[in-house]
Amino acid sequence: MKIMQGSLPLQEEEMHRAVLRLYNEVFPCYFSDADIEVLKKSHVLALPDTDSYAGTLKGAFEIMACLQTITIILEEGKTSGEAVELFNRNSKMLNELGVFFPFNHEQFFVDDKPMDLPLYPEKAANTYLI
Repeated sequence: MKIMQGSLPLQEEEMHRAVLRLYNEVFPCYFSDADIEVLKKSHVLALPDTDSYAGTLKGAFEIMACLQTITIILEEGKTSGEAVELFNRNSKMLNELGVFFPFNHEQFFVDDKPMDLPLYPEKAANTYLI
């Protein structure tokens, strides 16, 4: 018999916050609003039920760590070999834990994509060009 500890409600909230941060703050720098809606409808980064491996204490910590690592790499625009390997390893771990994340590092950092987008897009103060 194996005893497993379940994840805590605070861990569940933190996982949901990490997913929302990716969708609201990071993905807009790489995808259009229409693309983000398609990702949501495709259940990208949809957290599995608490009955799955993610419902365990270990699984919850692993998912949180993977999401935070991917967020930091994307926010800081890291393209070193170590960052590529770390990103791809965390992406693979998320998928193994039941969180659908179909991306690898190269899909975010291609040469023809402009990377000087603002990190936190904001609405214009007015609608007229001055």
